[in-house]
Amino acid sequence: MWFKRVPRLGSYMAVPLVYLSCLSDEALEAAVTNYQEVSVQKQELQKEIDQWEDEQAQRKQQAEEA
Repeated sequence: MWFKRVPRLGSYMAVPLVYLSCLSDEALEAAVTNYQEVSVQKQELQKEIDQWEDEQAQRKQQAEEA
């Protein structure tokens, strides 16, 4: 939290934290499924990044040779 100036002594701000319960079996299964999907997406993205870096390295090598 950021105040533009120092707050008065004894002042506070109460903010309610509202979130869906993670204590049910359905929520746990949804979290595990989501984690697996995100992991697959990360792997695919990393493969694309590696391919792009290889292409850039080849282009740089070709430019240096020319």
